Amino acid sequence: MTTRHGTKVTATSHHQHEHDSRQPGSIGGGEVGLCLTRIHHSRYTAATPVVDPVRQRRAEIGVDHERTVADALMEIHEGDIERISATGAGAYRDTETALANGAGVILGGKVASPDGTLVGAPDILVRMPTGYAAVEVKAHLVLGTSGTPAWITPLDALAAIDFSIDIPDEAQGSFRPNRRRDLYQVAHYWRILDALGYAADHPVGGVIGAEEPFTCAWVDLDNGKQSILNTTIDQANQALEAVRHGSDHPDTPLVAPWWRGECNTCEWMPLCHEALVAADDPTLLNHVSDETRTDLVLSGITSISQIASLEPTDERLAEPSVVLQARAWTHGGLLRRPGTPTPIDVSNPRRQVDFDIETYLGRIYLAGFLVTENGESVFDPVVDWEGTETSEADFVARLFDRLASYGDDDTCVFYWTSYEPTVLGAAGERFDLTVPGFDTVQDWFDTCSLDLHRWTKNRFVSPSGYGLKTIAPLCGFDWRDDDPGGQQSEIWFEEMRAGDASMKQRLLDYNEDDVAAQLAIRSWVLSRDDGSGPGSTVPSAADWPQHTHSGPTDCAAESF
Repeated sequence: MTTRHGTKVTATSHHQHEHDSRQPGSIGGGEVGLCLTRIHHSRYTAATPVVDPVRQRRAEIGVDHERTVADALMEIHEGDIERISATGAGAYRDTETALANGAGVILGGKVASPDGTLVGAPDILVRMPTGYAAVEVKAHLVLGTSGTPAWITPLDALAAIDFSIDIPDEAQGSFRPNRRRDLYQVAHYWRILDALGYAADHPVGGVIGAEEPFTCAWVDLDNGKQSILNTTIDQANQALEAVRHGSDHPDTPLVAPWWRGECNTCEWMPLCHEALVAADDPTLLNHVSDETRTDLVLSGITSISQIASLEPTDERLAEPSVVLQARAWTHGGLLRRPGTPTPIDVSNPRRQVDFDIETYLGRIYLAGFLVTENGESVFDPVVDWEGTETSEADFVARLFDRLASYGDDDTCVFYWTSYEPTVLGAAGERFDLTVPGFDTVQDWFDTCSLDLHRWTKNRFVSPSGYGLKTIAPLCGFDWRDDDPGGQQSEIWFEEMRAGDASMKQRLLDYNEDDVAAQLAIRSWVLSRDDGSGPGSTVPSAADWPQHTHSGPTDCAAESF
């Protein structure tokens, strides 16, 4: 049989088989748009994937969010909703029965195309006037200020959309571009429904995100020349090709590994990263995609060290920063950015304060201050272990008083990226507070502080990004914790709230190391002095070739 959108399928009943997203020869909704190498490893690689506690916690939060939304829908649509409780082949059979019976809302269904190549577990199936559409539930924000036009509906009127007319002003929204894979997922499910004969006439799909109150963001999946539906079809076909190739060649992925944003959250990252570093692979550089790598190979450029020897203006590269980063990678550390004179200007007032905050679910609970004066440093944090709205208001007031005390001309407060001013500015608006003596929180930051991230990026070229966890180790600093990170600290905070008192000290130590790392970066620059000033012994990225050593193999590539 052939569906309305030309997907050829066989007449075999899909519920004769038990399908899931990992069955050989099939692709699940969550895999559409994924790295093809990742799909291969998940099926055919014998090595054990990395267990990431952050990823595990995100999955747990996602399950909790799905349960909360499902419970709300059960209450709202009582009498016209069906929850699929069967497992295995029975879940597919019961889902098709619910579809055939015209249930208004179906929760926890399982669907598969008749030939078994497309499978999935849509969170919600909603009956529309002409058939069914899928809705996914995601524990992240999906609406933003720009992106794909979306029609917003409340949970008690899920199907109240009609893309044949303009979206009413009160229902307009924008689906975030960085959440596009959510749309690939619901488009994948629409394709299965279409193959089974149950899909709504027009391809639509919805996502219920973490926005409160809960709403559904519906998107026209077939809008535009390169529609979400067409992209989904292309991505699924590529994934199926990778799966079939892997079945015959389990030791060799169809697509060789290449570094991309997805890698940082992939359970197979160490496996691929080790191979890429060993090969000196160009995709470890920013702005070098798999396609760019192929073009470079055709011209005889196969390694980062070769890119380092090119002119920054080489037309084969997206921008000059690629060559500069390649030089820093080959050098194995920071290089002085071209045009940066020596001595490098390092703010070195009488009193230096390194500042960093920790948050949980948007609430600030810890602000670390490392105060350095007369050659001695003292860590003096402000904390709120209760984490309630009332306690946070008192905490923010105390924090703002502390910031005000660092407002004199002989003091500079250092922080890393715009996170601190953004979060503190929002807190000031939330509680109608500001730093005493300043009209706004931003006024205080503009007057009394320095963004050390921006300062570093403007003066140095990094081999692999400008995160604090990347730059500080290049300056000789190490965290005491084996697994430092902002997202990890949220898990520790949860464990502390659950009764593990040891997590308080772990959080304090982590925060203290964050501020100490900032001081270490400035100290490193000051120590690179041949007598002509700070930073004078740091080589310039403009001078090449120069004496090099092995690249920074112990750090993963990071987005600039």
